[in-house]
Amino acid sequence: MPYLDRLIKFVVCLTLLFTFGSQIAAQAYAAPKQVKVHIPTFNVELNGVMIDNEHQEYPLLVYNDITYFPMTWNYSRALSLSVNWDQESGLSIMRNNQFREKMKQTLGSNNDLNRDYTATVADYPIHVNWKQIDNANESYPVLQFRDITYFPMTWRFTHDEFEWDTSWMSKAGFKLTTIQHKVLYQLFYEEGDFLYAYGNQNDVYQINKSLEGTPIRLAKEAGEEISKHEKDRFKPYQAANFEKKNEKVELKDHTIEYKQLELLSFSSGTADKQESKSASVSLNKKVFSAESAIIPVSNDITFVFLTVYYAAQDIYTPQDSFAFIVKDGKAVRVPEFNQKPDYVINNKDGSSWLISQAPSSSSARTARLRGQILHIAPDGATTSMNNQMQADNLDLLFADQGVLTVRAYSEKQIKETDGIYLLNGTAPATKLHDYVPGNFYIDASHTLYVVDGMKNRITNLTNNTSKYWWDYELMTQLY
Repeated sequence: MPYLDRLIKFVVCLTLLFTFGSQIAAQAYAAPKQVKVHIPTFNVELNGVMIDNEHQEYPLLVYNDITYFPMTWNYSRALSLSVNWDQESGLSIMRNNQFREKMKQTLGSNNDLNRDYTATVADYPIHVNWKQIDNANESYPVLQFRDITYFPMTWRFTHDEFEWDTSWMSKAGFKLTTIQHKVLYQLFYEEGDFLYAYGNQNDVYQINKSLEGTPIRLAKEAGEEISKHEKDRFKPYQAANFEKKNEKVELKDHTIEYKQLELLSFSSGTADKQESKSASVSLNKKVFSAESAIIPVSNDITFVFLTVYYAAQDIYTPQDSFAFIVKDGKAVRVPEFNQKPDYVINNKDGSSWLISQAPSSSSARTARLRGQILHIAPDGATTSMNNQMQADNLDLLFADQGVLTVRAYSEKQIKETDGIYLLNGTAPATKLHDYVPGNFYIDASHTLYVVDGMKNRITNLTNNTSKYWWDYELMTQLY
């Protein structure tokens, strides 16, 4: 064979070899990257549900010591995620924080927990909460396994993006808790073996005092009927039951009087008026109008509450409040109790309690109000329990034969003195329990319960038992 022919054949073979090699390399480069994964042999719990990986159709995976969850319909519903896919924009995963469902497992497979499996690194566009993920360069990339997308439960995603709680312990394994919606808010009534609590939108739940089982959401009519009893406990003590509507204070040119006793004196101009020799209070500005509440505390003691307005009334009207004890023809101001009482409790020893509960919500009208309790001795002497206990607020929880159970709490930061106390006259308060956040309730047997302020948890503080419910347990009853 001539030399030229051999050279031509060599060049052709070399060209074909280079072409095929390039095609093979391109195909290898274009193929999705494959990685070794295995099915976790440790326990994995999702919102209280133990995952059965051995029999799951789409079991959890572990890659580089990170647990991966499949983005199936059941998992996305349990995790409260919106998972969307289309050919052009790829995969989108977003938190939606809607009420989730209990995890439903699709069982029937037999997975080998002792072998490795092969998954591929997803090569399509991926967005998490509108942020694009560079999946090819991720240390823990999104994977595909059995034609399902698998998502890594790294700190970055679970905590930073979705605000979930995760924990790992060698015995308990991996636990993941998604954002839990508050459903149970306040215990307000009891009947027999049951407590009743308000839920979302004033739904009423029936809860066994043993805290066993799941709270039952009552039908609307039954819930409304139970709600009528909310104020039964303190109804006998309501101040309105004692108030004398026919007795009023008199607003005169320069004074406010009750039964010819001068309570307040005030200036008609800008000049200050000297303090009167009587028990009245001197003001340096003119009173525009006044409102009063007259409450007989005993046969010879009357409580007078007075609100004065310095202009025509609206929500921001300048005003002051004053309280007086009237006894034996004398009026004595009680500066440490400056709110209209909600409850009056008369005791067997002739003393009384005046109680003003803190408002349940703050507004321009209620911003200055606090929970206050005043003890009035049979001789008319008064003791502010707030001052005695150094408590910003005292809220009445229970009353039994003149002994009060109250909650002491602070406005801005928790103090060591905050907690649950027994008040028995002016004797030093007895502390029953340290401060814990939440709403308290005491039943007829003096058992103390608290509804957690953040979670769907009720604790019996008397016997130190507690029960937590997942929001899906409580909310599924609504649909």
